Amino acid sequence: MIYKAPTIEEIREDRKKRWVIAMLIVFGDESHDEKEQRVFAVAGLVGTQEEWDALAVSWNQRTGGIPFHAADCESGHRNYKGWPKEDRDSLYADLVNMLVNTKIM
Repeated sequence: MIYKAPTIEEIREDRKKRWVIAMLIVFGDESHDEKEQRVFAVAGLVGTQEEWDALAVSWNQRTGGIPFHAADCESGHRNYKGWPKEDRDSLYADLVNMLVNTKIM
């Protein structure tokens, strides 16, 4: 089955059908060191709804709708089990480049 990501127009139309509450949207992630020495890194991305919507279209097309988890992609676990390292590295690089080329901070 081929995944068809929604277009930005479909996302916008779908949003019009729901109540919208103004809020800051942030996606975050945490990581810790392998030696478990209480070292954590926390990161977040902030952008307007329009910026997120535009990114969502290309992101979902590239991932085929599979939720992206960097640690799993790097290690070849869960959704990426059996993927060749070259394919996982390519996916990771493409997604990073998508983010870099937006106005999302």
